[in-house]
Parts: sequence; C-alpha cells; structure tokens
Amino acid sequence: MGRNARLRKLRREARRKLGAGSAASGLANDLQKKHPDAILIGDGMAEKMSEVIEDFAEPLLSQADSPEDTRRALMVAMVAWNYSLLDETAQVEPDAPLSKLLADPVVRPLFEALVERKRQLYPDNTRAIIDFQLIPEGTEFRFNVVSTLGQVG
Repeated sequence: MGRNARLRKLRREARRKLGAGSAASGLANDLQKKHPDAILIGDGMAEKMSEVIEDFAEPLLSQADSPEDTRRALMVAMVAWNYSLLDETAQVEPDAPLSKLLADPVVRPLFEALVERKRQLYPDNTRAIIDFQLIPEGTEFRFNVVSTLGQVG
C-alpha cells in the first residue's frame, strides 16, 4: 500500500473515531482541508484540551461579556499557552505578530501572567494548540480544540 493510500486509510479511521456527526468532526475536517498531510488522532486517553484551556483561560473568560470577548480571551490564552512551550531563544526573539502584541503595555503584563499561570498549573502539558472552534449554546458557549500530542519542535 502506497503512502497516500495509507494516509487516506488513517484519515478515514480518525474520522470514524471522532464521530461523523460531532462538532469536533467539523473542526477536524476543516483542519484536514487546511493541512491535507496531517493525521488526526482522537484516542480519548489524554486530557481534553478544551477543558484544560477553559480552566487556564478562566481569568480572561470571567471578564468576557460577549461571544466576541470570549473569542478574544481564548485567542490570547492560546497564544500565551503556545508561547510558554517555546524554548528561551524563541521567547526572547518572538515573531513579528507576537512582538507587536507584547509591545502593548496593557497586554504584556496580562500575557506574562498567563504564561506564569500555565507554568504553575500545567507544567507537564506540552501539547500545542493548533486551532479551536467556539460554539454558542444559548447564553453559554462550548468549544473544541485541536492540539498536538506533545510539544512540536
């Protein structure tokens, strides 16, 4: 069996495991379209990153008054989470978008507090966040997270 055939088979199996009708499946399908060579695994054995990120982002989420505020809070939290996984060299010399974010005197202390929160609460969790989907449910929300199995790089 060739490489492409194996990848197609693995994708079909991953979709079956994720469940064709679930919201997570929609997020997985979107990610698969963006990155056709990626193999998605949903084994259910690791802690759910959506629950981890919700707990991690709680200080920001508690201040969110709208779905857009919630989306922004999650984005900042996930950027801080992924930043905390970088080695020291990459943290000292962040890329341009992150440098712009860190240059903001209001955002920087909040961002640094989130990085420290990640180190304190989840020191052994090295899964990077790849994408997320926010799903409104009445006045509440839920969201799905796509993450790596461990730190990339």
